[in-house]
Amino acid sequence: MDGEQIPWIDWINEIIAAAEELKEKGAQLAKDPSEDIQVLHNMIAISAAEWRDGNKVNEGGPSMGKALGDEESYSPAQIYKPVWGKDTSSVDVSIINNPLVPEFQNIDGDKLMELISDDVSLAAKAYVIILQNKRGYDIWSTWDDFVTNPDTPQYLDYAQQYSFESLNTPSDAVDPDRLFTPDREPGTGRLLQDGKPLPVEKRVTFSTKDNRERQRRWLASVKLKGILSDAIVEAINVD
Repeated sequence: MDGEQIPWIDWINEIIAAAEELKEKGAQLAKDPSEDIQVLHNMIAISAAEWRDGNKVNEGGPSMGKALGDEESYSPAQIYKPVWGKDTSSVDVSIINNPLVPEFQNIDGDKLMELISDDVSLAAKAYVIILQNKRGYDIWSTWDDFVTNPDTPQYLDYAQQYSFESLNTPSDAVDPDRLFTPDREPGTGRLLQDGKPLPVEKRVTFSTKDNRERQRRWLASVKLKGILSDAIVEAINVD
């Protein structure tokens, strides 16, 4: 996977899954991308700035592996080897020998960079771990240079199209009080992905574009079934 480009939606859901898994193992996350949408947006924007295409977001997604050029930074999070390629637990959070991730135990910096270049889930866990560091977002130079720079708003703007879709769904498979009801299991309302119900405790993200498309399909479906009158459908502006 080293050098492979990861679609944004896949990288974002890996970040959320990593945070949830770390919390299940006992992590206390001051910055939690699985609960705080602004934290998630900031993490997306940092990755977008790190893997920018010129001065634009690379909409194909960030890449695995080493950054271009001489800098020793790796993964979609651009984790800097000279700092994080050693056990830093005596002074700050640490990826190496982090007790919550067995794969990070008893390894050196070279092995860490190999792991986060080849395994997107481990890259996401490393990202969530170092986000808890004492300096926060400031450890990434792109935070000041690009993400929070008023002259380059495109990275946060891009990130803000993504939103949480909580899967604690109502029991009714068609809920007229919701503008958008994703594909759900008949009779239970559980969200389906590839025809299979997703666990209710999970979260996924959808882009605004994806949401609008799902909303249109849902409205078309309920209108076809005669559940909503033409007048109600007309009143719900989806354009």
